[in-house]
Amino acid sequence: MSYEVLAALDPPLGNSASREFWRGIDRGELTIPRCTHCGRWQWYPVGTGCCRAGELVWTALAGTGRIFTFTTVHFDFLPGVMGATPYDVALIEMDGAEGVRLVGLLALAEPVIGEGVRVEFIEGPRHKFPIFVESK
Repeated sequence: MSYEVLAALDPPLGNSASREFWRGIDRGELTIPRCTHCGRWQWYPVGTGCCRAGELVWTALAGTGRIFTFTTVHFDFLPGVMGATPYDVALIEMDGAEGVRLVGLLALAEPVIGEGVRVEFIEGPRHKFPIFVESK
């Protein structure tokens, strides 16, 4: 599977939440908003701190986690990347960020639920793109 094909997708930069996430990716880090008052992670961000007493600050994660669940996509449905199937998409529980699960591409031969992964970044035509690989 050529993940570079999927990296050709343009990330959705239309709103402030996705824009900050993708800016972090372009810097080579996963960032998630965290409330300055209570310290809780808030994913998906909705604009205000979870307890309304603080504000959300984008904070870098370690970039490691575990596969919560995954699926293999066999049907081409993304315009502009036809022929990229099959590929694996997973829900990753992120280390150090209780309650945060990110959807991401897997670059593993045979993924297993509970397996440790780490993020890597590949170059797309305009932006970097995260993929999850075997943790070392």
